Amino acid sequence: MAVTWAAAIGSMIVDDLSRRTWSVIVGAVITTALVVGRQVFAFRHIEELLRERDLLTARLTEQAYHDALTGLANRALFMNRLTESLATRPVTVFLIDLDDFKPVNDSFGHATGDQLLVEVASRLRLGVHPEDTVARLGGDEFAVLAFDPAGLFDALTAALNDTLRLGDAEVRLRASVGTATGRPGRDDADSVLHSADMAMYAVKNAARAVR
Repeated sequence: MAVTWAAAIGSMIVDDLSRRTWSVIVGAVITTALVVGRQVFAFRHIEELLRERDLLTARLTEQAYHDALTGLANRALFMNRLTESLATRPVTVFLIDLDDFKPVNDSFGHATGDQLLVEVASRLRLGVHPEDTVARLGGDEFAVLAFDPAGLFDALTAALNDTLRLGDAEVRLRASVGTATGRPGRDDADSVLHSADMAMYAVKNAARAVR
């Protein structure tokens, strides 16, 4: 448009037009500039709205697939990744349930219980490989999806066997860990998680029998 107007004005200068004609031309140029400016502003506003939409979508996706308290993957994301992984390679699931978590809430309050869950999430993150997935499945139940499980059982068990100071409370941290390995073409996500769940309860019941 700028090139067209420049060419038109150039030809009008050559023709030596009257003042009235020039007034009309200047008005038209100003009107065109205003219209173009408004469109540029509208495009920028649309771009900003699209950017806000993308940020909102990202936040909603984060909330839909992550635990609000710990920031870990939730059950939905964990099962998705387990299903995807089982399509191509063997994977091992570690199912973790905290021992005697209810007495912590009953004795010290839910705020202390939440602090304990956050501490457990942090220890699980530090104890796994970067490509592994750590999830909070609900309540005091956690899970790890691992591709190289060597030594991980002992590492997780050691990390979750401690006495913690949470504010004014001294809390004993203990956990039961069960494992199950799934292979492509033979196992599905539900069956692997169920096997890990059964293994975890076997460990928990054995510990209760010893106590």
